[in-house]
Amino acid sequence: MIDSIIPIVGAAGGTGGMMLWAFKVWFSRLNKRLDKHEETLHKIELLLAENKGKEDLVWREINTDKVKLAKMESKIDKAWDTISTIASPRISDLLKKELE
Repeated sequence: MIDSIIPIVGAAGGTGGMMLWAFKVWFSRLNKRLDKHEETLHKIELLLAENKGKEDLVWREINTDKVKLAKMESKIDKAWDTISTIASPRISDLLKKELE
């Protein structure tokens, strides 16, 4: 009786061992693929972060330029106000007032 059980247990153990080995190989391949995908995702995240940083710098420059333009416009308006108060009236302005 024991002689007939030993081959069955051995076959079951061998089959279980083979299944365990096959699972281990499959799992290691799966881990390699997942590592590859994780590496790709990490590269994508780095590129997105780099592009976001560049975009932020561009917007900062744009906002700085807006402030500079506003200051320049203010200076130009002040200059025209000064010129208009100092300069003598134009003939066209005098004629316009006369015609009204």
